[in-house]
Amino acid sequence: TAVCLGVVPVAICEQTGSSCQAPALGNGISTMIPALGTFSREGTGLYSLETDRPGLFCRDVMSCAVMYNYMRGVSPGDPQSRDVPFEDPSAIDLSTLTIGFTDNSNTTAWPWAFDTPFNTGQRRNVYDALVATGANVTEKPNLFDHLGPMPQMVVDLQESGLGFSSTWDHYWLNVEAFYETIFKYGGPNGTTYAHEWHGQNFNGHNGHVGASAYAVLDNMWITGYVAELGVYEMLQGMPDVVVHFGQSELTGEVLGTHMYKRAGINTVHFPEFYFNSSDVGDWTPYRAQSFEDKHPATPHHPAMITCESKKYEPAKALAVCSYLQRTLVEGGKLISPNKDFIHTEIMEGRWDLDCPYDWSNKPGYEDYPDGVEGMPEYLKERIKAKYSNIGVSPLCQWK
Repeated sequence: TAVCLGVVPVAICEQTGSSCQAPALGNGISTMIPALGTFSREGTGLYSLETDRPGLFCRDVMSCAVMYNYMRGVSPGDPQSRDVPFEDPSAIDLSTLTIGFTDNSNTTAWPWAFDTPFNTGQRRNVYDALVATGANVTEKPNLFDHLGPMPQMVVDLQESGLGFSSTWDHYWLNVEAFYETIFKYGGPNGTTYAHEWHGQNFNGHNGHVGASAYAVLDNMWITGYVAELGVYEMLQGMPDVVVHFGQSELTGEVLGTHMYKRAGINTVHFPEFYFNSSDVGDWTPYRAQSFEDKHPATPHHPAMITCESKKYEPAKALAVCSYLQRTLVEGGKLISPNKDFIHTEIMEGRWDLDCPYDWSNKPGYEDYPDGVEGMPEYLKERIKAKYSNIGVSPLCQWK
């Protein structure tokens, strides 16, 4: 939001699933999510070793490019970090590039799309702008068609039925829910946090999978190996840059976003224009609790453009998206029509993000937070002061 309001030119984000894209979409700003390993994750507090990546927010893409070159490089605290040589995106001759284009503007549902009412062919101006660069532009119906041949190890993995869900099981268990009935989290019988320690793999969406911790780790190792060798090879066969309208990692076509993340791909998004989500005919958002549903007074939704490039060539995605932004967006960057409204709402305090969980009705926590041994006094007072947000603040409607 600070970037949207012009308070700062760049901010740092971190993404496991869509934690950079979603705020960029909500605020009508640009974002860059570099390939795994090109930004160090030392000290970031990982949810998923396989898919977590720091990223950047900015209004104009070139601001992200400047900050990228300050943050790239090897870090001793992140064994997956790699050095990426400096390259100035503004110095790249776009006419020398190969660019793939897929019009997937009518794709719906996270994480495959930004969910817009536009049909294929309605945003042809983007393709025309790419052709005008003199680059070798190739249009294909599906993003997967832009990749190189599928190596045998990737074929074997698909046929084996092994998946990458173990990483996401860990993520959902730790972030989205605590599953008190399974892990007794917060209860008098102790605390356990994830299936690696509990010995079972519970998937919040599909029920009890029943895999041992060792099977989970083997699964992660095998799929990671195939991603880094086989899928990486496929990505090397793609054009210099692929441009489309979906979310990152080639929308996960065929192989799933996790495999592209682990293999390494750079993603840049920027908003081209706003549309009024209350004036789009019969179209309704995929998610019932989408941004515009929570803000009926400000139904302006940005239409995003995505540029993706190979792991060690981030400057090419930045160069193409920067060109498109300067060419298609008046003034070179979109300014949110909700900017003044957002500023007023923040100043009034209605959107306080502090939503503490009230543990006082849980066994063993009857005197929470005062009775919690070792909790700093200032934190206890802060929690009690924020209880009034529960059920009142728009972002604290749960009870």
